[in-house]
Amino acid sequence: MFGPKLRFLVATLLLFAWGIAWAGAATADEPDKRVALVIGNSAYQNTKALPNPKNDATAVGNTLKGMGFDTEVLIDVTKAAMDAAIRRFGDRLEGAGVGLFFYAGHGLQVNGQNYLVPVDAKLTKERDLEFESVDFGLVMHQMESTKRVNLIFLDACRDNPLANTLASNLGAKRSMVGRGLARIDAGAGTLISYSTREGTTAQDGDERNSPYTTALLRHMTTPGLDVALMLRQVREEVMTKTNQEQVPWEYGSLMGEFALVPAAARPDAPATPGPGPTATVPDALGAAELAFWDAIKTSANPADYQAYLETYPTGHFVALARVRARAQSDAVAMAAVPVPATPASSPSASPPLAPVPSGAVSSGAAPSGVPDDQARRQAAALNRVAELPFIVTQYALKALSYYDATVDGTPGPGSFRAIKAFQQSLGVRADGALSSEQTVTLIQKAAARGQAESQNTLGMMLASGLGVLQDEAAAVEWFWRAANQGNAFAKYNLAVMYRDGRGVTADRAKAVTLFREARSNGYQKADIALKELTR
Repeated sequence: MFGPKLRFLVATLLLFAWGIAWAGAATADEPDKRVALVIGNSAYQNTKALPNPKNDATAVGNTLKGMGFDTEVLIDVTKAAMDAAIRRFGDRLEGAGVGLFFYAGHGLQVNGQNYLVPVDAKLTKERDLEFESVDFGLVMHQMESTKRVNLIFLDACRDNPLANTLASNLGAKRSMVGRGLARIDAGAGTLISYSTREGTTAQDGDERNSPYTTALLRHMTTPGLDVALMLRQVREEVMTKTNQEQVPWEYGSLMGEFALVPAAARPDAPATPGPGPTATVPDALGAAELAFWDAIKTSANPADYQAYLETYPTGHFVALARVRARAQSDAVAMAAVPVPATPASSPSASPPLAPVPSGAVSSGAAPSGVPDDQARRQAAALNRVAELPFIVTQYALKALSYYDATVDGTPGPGSFRAIKAFQQSLGVRADGALSSEQTVTLIQKAAARGQAESQNTLGMMLASGLGVLQDEAAAVEWFWRAANQGNAFAKYNLAVMYRDGRGVTADRAKAVTLFREARSNGYQKADIALKELTR
């Protein structure tokens, strides 16, 4: 439908549509039902075999079964068998509250589209992709058809000889085949973890499990550990293990905190022990440590977190405690973002832009007169700022003229200097590490400056209660700001709001119009939503 240049542009910007995009309007009927599909492909028939994927899938599958997931594990799967398994997965997901997909094996990207490679695949020309491989969009469609927690783990970025063969046979079009996997879009409620960032390859490792799966198995069974924090711990372990050569990366975001194992719970031991010590399920948190953490986890006093660090120097929440201690120490009281005049291009049906409430972001402590419940919601909103991808920060820094390099989502010296300059402008310690409050302030200022990407991000934050108190009406107005500048992702998000009646009166006709505009501006996912709305 779109040319290569436009597809590349879409691929570089897809992260900005993950705010509120739900593919369907259905909701999980059984929130406690948890379903998983685990696939490991090692014995490739037309290229060199991979030793670890079968071990990785077996270990992850056993661990998930011990957690109570309804899990199907498949090893060395053909194209026909993969298609059938994904179809069964979609059926099993009906009504489930949590869906999880794990894949280890070969994967590749062609023209910005990701494909999983069955063991019987033979790729020599472009059209072979449709018949020999599995379009990853098929898995996404099955999982995002209903509002639930969706978790996807792809250990599929290994160096792929099949991709190299395909590229060599494409001649002048060989650049269509990229390294590793491409950046991917995900709706709110879906979190995707790559074993290494897009466009790079991961190591299979010299041990029984890959470095990524080894780290995943080590941390995924920790009771009460939020998935977002778990994946940061996985990233740190893999980077250390590979001498910084492999950097796991995440895309999308969940709507709130979620732990694979609830706090103070311990999963049953796997019926068939996973390979190696990494499959061992750790003991549950000590009751005293858990009680201590529960007592301080919403505190605005950095001394509370320091006390935890001194009492439990090797505790389960050490990394999070350090972040929160620093964030509260650097807390900055923020006022509402000034609202620019409503542009003439805003539709007459759209009311004037509502300002972000002055209480939407706090320094952590409840302002005088603010009810305790609101203070708790403010603290919870700030705790979710870590879910924002770094590319959001880069766009905002660029809008405020602190950053002039390429916006690529990768932290580096230029980004570090830009953050320090922004912190200096706030009059706080310039250490190059943004606190949650500083991140929200940065995005608010960039949105007020008129940058469409930051306006769409702020709309997402208001729509989902991420960093600020949830205010869907204000979210709609910020989406309109970005949409009026031609931002396809803001138009898509607006369409979802009008379709679902969130912050506005439900208006199917307007939703259809906005989905069409988003599609014409290059956002391909709008076409799927449009077909579902008009069928």
